[in-house]
Amino acid sequence: MTEGTLRPNSSNSTLFHSFDIFSPESAAVVFDLRDSQNSIDTSTVNTIISRVTGSSSSSIDGFLGIDQDAGTPTPDLFLINPNGIDFGVNAFVSVPGSFVASTAESILFEEGVAFSALDASGAPPLLTVSAPIGLQMGANQVLALAIAVLSTPSAPIQQQP
Repeated sequence: MTEGTLRPNSSNSTLFHSFDIFSPESAAVVFDLRDSQNSIDTSTVNTIISRVTGSSSSSIDGFLGIDQDAGTPTPDLFLINPNGIDFGVNAFVSVPGSFVASTAESILFEEGVAFSALDASGAPPLLTVSAPIGLQMGANQVLALAIAVLSTPSAPIQQQP
């Protein structure tokens, strides 16, 4: 996946993506930040923020990752879908920075701006460039937990309910 809406500040950039449906069930989805693949300068991207604005939950049962040029920042990836996010047994996430997947309705920024999955028209035309400071849950938030085995390059991590 290339392009998106890029909002640079003095030293870093935030890349925004919006999806009506995001369900890479068995295929790979790669946020490709290599400059040769984009018509925008992605060399300073340190945060990728993605929202799902449709009414379906996301089912991720394949590879989700970030590809980048050597020597560029290690971007964090945020994915919000208030309708739910399911990671299947074949899901594999590979990002150089942090990864946040949430059923929050929006991501809040220092300026008081929210990048909303429910009200896509609510984002200001220039979006924002500061670091995200929080996730905003809705009034009808459903909590669902499942047992998962997570792993890092050095050791597995076991999550218990």
